[in-house]
Order: sequence, then structure tokens, then C-alpha cells
Amino acid sequence: MNWKTRIAPVLAVCGAMWCVAVGMWLWVTPMRYVGITNVAGVRQEVTQDRAFSEVSGLGPLPLIIPAALAIFAAWAAWRGRKLGLGVSTLLFAGFTLISGFSIGANYVPAAAALIVATLLGVALGSGAPSRATSCGRAARS
Repeated sequence: MNWKTRIAPVLAVCGAMWCVAVGMWLWVTPMRYVGITNVAGVRQEVTQDRAFSEVSGLGPLPLIIPAALAIFAAWAAWRGRKLGLGVSTLLFAGFTLISGFSIGANYVPAAAALIVATLLGVALGSGAPSRATSCGRAARS
């Protein structure tokens, strides 16, 4: 593996590490929730600081999905699986776009890293070199 084929896997691993770090940060960091309540006919604005772990009806699943997609993309890039890298990057970018107004904005740097890794993986190659051997023996000329 030369330096050109290492660029895409390294970018994909950086994207995966970003997703894991952001997921842990989102899980524990309090965020401000603002709502309007109607108490005895009077509308009042209510502000609460609550962690994602307290308000997520699905538990940690919304944070596990992007991390799992990014980890799979990193594995695919490292192994030289361009189709796996492309599909997981496309799914990850779709998740980032759909959830962009809530948690998705935190995953934009990872999405950019995976998109660049995919493009470089296709252009320069990535991951483990293809082997022209069978059963572990070197091919004869």
C-alpha cells in the first residue's frame, strides 16, 4: 500500500472517529429546548436544558446509525471495497441531510471526509491491493 492508496482510508477513519466523538458528546451535553405551554389559559414560553439521552425516544440509536455507517465506510476504504465505501457514504450523506436541522449538522465534517475519501478511493484506489494469487500461493508467469 503506497501513500496514494492510504489517503482514502485515513480520511474515512478520521470521519468515523469524528462520528464516535460527536455521538458521545451529543449523548451527554445538555441542550436547550424551548417550547410554549398553555397553563390556565395563559401561554408561557418554557426553556429547559436537557441532555439528548433524556429526550431521545429511540435511545442511542440515532447516534449509533451514523457512527456505524462511518465505521463501515472506513472498513470498506481500508479493504479497498469501493462499492461498500460508496454506498455507506451515500447513506451517511443522506442521514446527515435528513437530520440536518437537529443532530445532522454535527456530522457534516464527517460527511465531507467520507465524500472526499470516496472520490479519492475511486480516482487513486484505496486500501488493500488486489491479489492475483490463488490459495495463498504466488502466481506463476
